[in-house]
Amino acid sequence: MPKKDKREYRRYSPVAVVGFIFALLAGCAEIVAGFGTRWGLWDYRQGFAILRWAAYAGIAVSLISLVGCFMARPGGMRRGFVLSLGGLLIAIAVSASRGPYS
Repeated sequence: MPKKDKREYRRYSPVAVVGFIFALLAGCAEIVAGFGTRWGLWDYRQGFAILRWAAYAGIAVSLISLVGCFMARPGGMRRGFVLSLGGLLIAIAVSASRGPYS
């Protein structure tokens, strides 16, 4: 029977996957806030409220993704370092957009 590689059985870190998905959702919320205001789906005040809460979510997701980076670091037991790093970068970009509107 052929010997299997240990790295084949490593699973993705759930924290890294959740952080990446929530970062994408926060980024999509920021995009939808602008388009919804432009298309007349809601008032501009509601659009700014969506931007504000998406930025708060970006701050929370950046912390989650940072934990995911440590849990899925290279050489560790779990995979998903690139996912958590991507989630961290997206979340920082989302939360940094809060500055001009505060």
